[in-house]
Amino acid sequence: MIQHTVKSYIENNRLLADRQKIVAGFSGGADSVALLHILHSLGYQCVAAHCNFHLRGEASDRDRQFAESFCRELHMPFTSVDFDTTAYAQAHKMSIEMAARELRYHFFEKMRTLHRAQAIAVAHHADDHVETMLMNLIRGTGLKGMTGIPVKNGYIVRPLLCVTRGEIERYVEAHRLRFVTDESNKENIYTRNKIRNRLLPLMEEINPSVKQTLNESAVRFKDYNTIVAHYVRQAVKNIVSKQEKYLKIDIRLLKQTPGYATVLFELLSGYRFNSSTVGRILENLTNESGKIFYSQTHRLVKDRDFLILCEQKTVDRPASFFISPQTPKTTSPLPLQISEFDKTTDYTLSTDKNCAHIDASAIKYPLEVRIWRKGDFFYPLGMKGKKKISDFLTDRKLNLFEKDEIWVVTSEENIVWIVGKSIDERYKVTAKTEKIIELKTTV
Repeated sequence: MIQHTVKSYIENNRLLADRQKIVAGFSGGADSVALLHILHSLGYQCVAAHCNFHLRGEASDRDRQFAESFCRELHMPFTSVDFDTTAYAQAHKMSIEMAARELRYHFFEKMRTLHRAQAIAVAHHADDHVETMLMNLIRGTGLKGMTGIPVKNGYIVRPLLCVTRGEIERYVEAHRLRFVTDESNKENIYTRNKIRNRLLPLMEEINPSVKQTLNESAVRFKDYNTIVAHYVRQAVKNIVSKQEKYLKIDIRLLKQTPGYATVLFELLSGYRFNSSTVGRILENLTNESGKIFYSQTHRLVKDRDFLILCEQKTVDRPASFFISPQTPKTTSPLPLQISEFDKTTDYTLSTDKNCAHIDASAIKYPLEVRIWRKGDFFYPLGMKGKKKISDFLTDRKLNLFEKDEIWVVTSEENIVWIVGKSIDERYKVTAKTEKIIELKTTV
């Protein structure tokens, strides 16, 4: 009996506690009908949660009506939500599949919190597990992807991973349960459908038991992944250092690490770099500095002997802004404050790198504040000659991302202060100075 199989699977994997409420994802298809019916027969209190993605016209509304009717017959609480999935996908620049998934799980979590449920049960089964493994293999997600669908992920549990699609179909037929059919599952538009309808039948011609073989392999892959993850964590400790907003990967130490290509892939995949991008990074290890690589969330640059990793910048900043005693304080994009005072005999220069004292008679308002540009130069404090800012920053071993965030304060296009680094010799406070301008930043 499939109920006994699922009951044992729930108990062995500690998925659910008795007599505590569950939110169950319920599309109205055969899989979710079986899930809801089995959980109900095992005595669990379920709240059925249905998503109408409005992707199939009248069929989407039909599914919603069926789902509500089915739950009414079981005297089970039912809740549903409507989504404009296409608009969401376009707004967030993602596929319809990813948009539906994101919307679905956000809604399920909202319902779990509202109903104070112990978990969110979804109807993935053993065949879905195999399809996911193959999809991950094709996408190049590495060993972790070959472990398939996790039986438990946070509050999400999958009690049907122990049974096949065929077993579910026979259960539904034996209990004469009604369900709706999503005709889009037969269309080979989506990647999963192509795997289900085309690839797997071809594989079964070679090995009729390929699904069982892959499911058994997933168990071993899970153990292998645990071993690899442990090794990668140890390797990362040796090759990676943190510096404020950046991660620095020592290229020399990386290349001395056995299996360093896999170590780098496992490390960077956590920052959403795909396998092809990691491959290009590996090819660039011996090339000149400056090449930047991007994931959906992060960027990485080869900077001399290191790979520097940081988050993507999501907010555009103005090219420049102005400040004067009439507008003494700014908060965006750079917190900066300006003030004037008379020089006194007991005056001492500040040693705070985020504070600059300059001779008021040497400047002309308003002062322009901007990101430094290629070709900018200044006269470093204590020196007579001029120096390019690019060389000055390189001497201080700033990486390329850090250089991108350096601001300068200028007067009549001359550099007065490299914010947080150095003032210009021409604007320093001297014995002849009568009024002092103080510039302060909190960055």
